[in-house]
Amino acid sequence: MSAKKKAAQKESRTKVAKKTTGKKAGGSPPGGSKKARAAEATPRGSTDYRRRPQPMEADFPGTPLSSKDFREGVLTWSDEYTVEYAWDAGVAIGAYLDGLKEGKLLASYSPGTGRTVVPPRTFDELSWTPIDDLRELPGTGIVNTFSLCMVNWDASRRDEPLMPAVIELDGASPGMGILHMLGEVDPGDVEIGMAVEAVWKPEAEREGAITDIRYFRPRSGRSARGARSEGGGRRSPAAVPGRRDGRRGAGAKPSSSSGDSGWAAGDRDRGRR
Repeated sequence: MSAKKKAAQKESRTKVAKKTTGKKAGGSPPGGSKKARAAEATPRGSTDYRRRPQPMEADFPGTPLSSKDFREGVLTWSDEYTVEYAWDAGVAIGAYLDGLKEGKLLASYSPGTGRTVVPPRTFDELSWTPIDDLRELPGTGIVNTFSLCMVNWDASRRDEPLMPAVIELDGASPGMGILHMLGEVDPGDVEIGMAVEAVWKPEAEREGAITDIRYFRPRSGRSARGARSEGGGRRSPAAVPGRRDGRRGAGAKPSSSSGDSGWAAGDRDRGRR
């Protein structure tokens, strides 16, 4: 390549660099320094934001603080906050909570998949079909899994264990159940597959919450095999009176799937946390 051609290429690259950066060779950018541009900025009260530069320190007046200020506790704040809020339980869970207040465990039957699911829902997430058929469950079931907990929620130690358990409910499809507590049983006697029944609060003390069930207790010492073999397996749920009369009293068709999940943690109360 000739020396003349190399010089032309060098001059071309210099022009491109000047156009891209907006700088003159060896000089400051157009408009002067950053401090000078800040001095010429549109006043704070102006609505002409087209001329206003990017926010700078001058736009945010305040008192600078050092790390020493923080260490010596200059910044303090004391206040009280209210964190209560209301929420809508919805059609299905609303009916479920109403049923608990009446001493009933409700589930919903899906004609799309033949499943009886608990807690109730308004559609079947497997078939995407609507559900409006509520069924009452007998309030019995088996222990699917459990834990013996020797600490409280605040990590303090307990003398006697809490016994949370997942109760797989009779009348619901396999794998459907709720998380609750066990009672009236020695911790050493709890086992997976143990047949249990719900123990309800007195009617006057119920408020429409999962805690309207005090706990689940063993059913006369019967095992899951013994409880399920009587009557040929799971008890079919009864249709709730006044809901889908055409299906009243019809038994649910258990699903062949054992992987369904429907665990419900305890709602403290309806419509408020």
